[in-house]
Amino acid sequence: MEENQVRRPRRTLEERIADIDAKIAARCNDISALQEQKAAAVATFDEKIKKAKEKIDALEAQKKHLTAPKPKKQRKTEKQLWEELRVRAKKAGFKPNDVAELLELNKDDATPAGDSAEADGE
Repeated sequence: MEENQVRRPRRTLEERIADIDAKIAARCNDISALQEQKAAAVATFDEKIKKAKEKIDALEAQKKHLTAPKPKKQRKTEKQLWEELRVRAKKAGFKPNDVAELLELNKDDATPAGDSAEADGE
């Protein structure tokens, strides 16, 4: 019976070391492939994080715009409006007589010409 059994040949020390070296090289290749995948995943997530931060900044700007008090427009009194009108007329080169002619004022009184005729008719 012993004759029928074939003994497995023993590997030498160098063969076992070469086998282990091959396994180590395969694991190194696996590690480099995983590092490439990790770098790609990190880049993808970095891009997603960047987009999320941009959205947050936009929402913060909207919030700031909504919570900021709106400046109120200062209303002018009638006196201020007349003063502004007088200053603009003066800058435009009008003289008081020119303005009076444009408004058709009589030189005798300060009422418009059409108003004095209506007052005389009553």
